[in-house]
Amino acid sequence: MSPYGIAVLIVSIILVSASVQDVRRREVDDPHWMAICAVAFLLPIWMPDPGSGALMSSGVVLLSLYMFSERVVGKVSLIAVSAGALCMVCAYLRSSDPGPLVAACMSLAVVAMYSVGMIRGGADAKALLSLSMAFPMYAGMGCLAWEPVYPAALVFNPVFSAMALSMPMSLLAAIPISARNTKGGRCGLTSYRMGIEDARSSYVWPLEDAVGGRVVHVGIAEDTGPVYDRLEELGCRDVRVTPMIPYVLPLTASFILVAVLGSPLMALAS
Repeated sequence: MSPYGIAVLIVSIILVSASVQDVRRREVDDPHWMAICAVAFLLPIWMPDPGSGALMSSGVVLLSLYMFSERVVGKVSLIAVSAGALCMVCAYLRSSDPGPLVAACMSLAVVAMYSVGMIRGGADAKALLSLSMAFPMYAGMGCLAWEPVYPAALVFNPVFSAMALSMPMSLLAAIPISARNTKGGRCGLTSYRMGIEDARSSYVWPLEDAVGGRVVHVGIAEDTGPVYDRLEELGCRDVRVTPMIPYVLPLTASFILVAVLGSPLMALAS
């Protein structure tokens, strides 16, 4: 088996373990993502140019510090991310291998999406960032059903393809929500009503809050306890909520699919 195939197997096992944790408690321990970053650090050893491989591995280390070090915050985190991406770009300029360039672009995109709130969960961001560094491109195995070729491979890379596939998978959560609302004589695909006491012990986000003596619709709040307290003080017994979707699960299924069969986006594009 090629180094790429071994890496896919190892990372798939790690992602399955992470998915189990995400489903059970909506949290994933950092050693999962550290292990994938270790794979990303080792894979450049097989690059034809050792100097480019060293630059790529250096970029992985810097971005890993951004993810896992409590000291890398604020301006320091910006420096770490910028320096990591720059190392990857230099690896591309030295070798003309587009893999490091794609890794830099995907990594910066994930960091930007997390910074502006498009990616909410820290585990989700770490999963996408570590995968972006480990699998920026397909290895050109020639045995995939939908193997992207240059230049489409720059966009339809494994992580972008997995993201594109995992998003509609996440929307499957609308089915049980719709069924629950229909049973209660209501409509809705993304939210439903639940008793506040049940909501406290469930994996849900409240979409209502007590403001100025009345209940108003609000966005997702990270600290849910005070929201429930304010609603109860106002005399509310239930609240509209939206579920915390364990995104690592559809991401795992999508990654395994695109790693084994290739990018389904190629089939749509053709």
